[in-house]
Amino acid sequence: MNGKIRQKAVALILSALIVMTSAVVAFAASGPESATAPGDGWVKIQAGESHWYTFRDEGDNGQIFVEMDVEGSAGFAVYTPAQVAAWQNGQDLDSIGIGNSNNNVSADLLWTGNFNQSGDYYVVVSQGASGTSDYQLRIHGADVWFPMPAAEMTTAVTPARDSAMSTDSSSTPASTDPNALLPGAEAVVSFDYDGKAGQILVSLDSDPDDAVTFSVWTPNEWQMRSLGQDAEPIGRGSANRFVAGDLSWSGNFVESGTYYLIVKNGSAQNANYTVTISGDGVSQ
Repeated sequence: MNGKIRQKAVALILSALIVMTSAVVAFAASGPESATAPGDGWVKIQAGESHWYTFRDEGDNGQIFVEMDVEGSAGFAVYTPAQVAAWQNGQDLDSIGIGNSNNNVSADLLWTGNFNQSGDYYVVVSQGASGTSDYQLRIHGADVWFPMPAAEMTTAVTPARDSAMSTDSSSTPASTDPNALLPGAEAVVSFDYDGKAGQILVSLDSDPDDAVTFSVWTPNEWQMRSLGQDAEPIGRGSANRFVAGDLSWSGNFVESGTYYLIVKNGSAQNANYTVTISGDGVSQ
């Protein structure tokens, strides 16, 4: 495969006809170097674990909201870049705030605040020395965006905590195999591009044929999507008899950065896929 490709499986919500279910994500992120954006699914945290998340704020005093729904005893704390840097230099890790219950919001735990300095801020979800918890984390604000994609995830199933989960989502979670998708599942593939208008070619081949589709997202579109704003991809894979594979897309850009593909299995059966990204300006 050409290009620097990173694949992130995206956890999706499950539903059933009789008992509502939700996706539970099981992973461990134990420091700022492994911090990611929060995903869409429910996350399982084991005794003694800490899960690190990061978000970017422009430091213009815009209000930031960190909300968490939790089944269990897990909590979260918020850290500034300076606090994390001091901790990495051997000092105690002191937070700027923690999640607390608030009767004015629907979430179990809430922290809200603002900053006057731009930078990468951190939210750390922690479980005590015993027990396990399931949680769902949301970070949002007018100028909040995510410098890292959502965590690489594996999934299990647990009963939903209430009826607030979507009732029209029948997708199943992504396989842990980076080149395989369960029915309805999605994966994210990203690549770096130098923005010098060199032509990019993306081709996708799937088994069964035509089971998997993909869309192409620029850095700006991906940021809007991460913030929950309305955003459309810059392009989608389509059949082209002159290019190997089921689907392909070709184009170029004058903006450097990380570009993304959303790969989806739209069929009713398991599917394998291969993505090839090539062209001038695509990082090797």
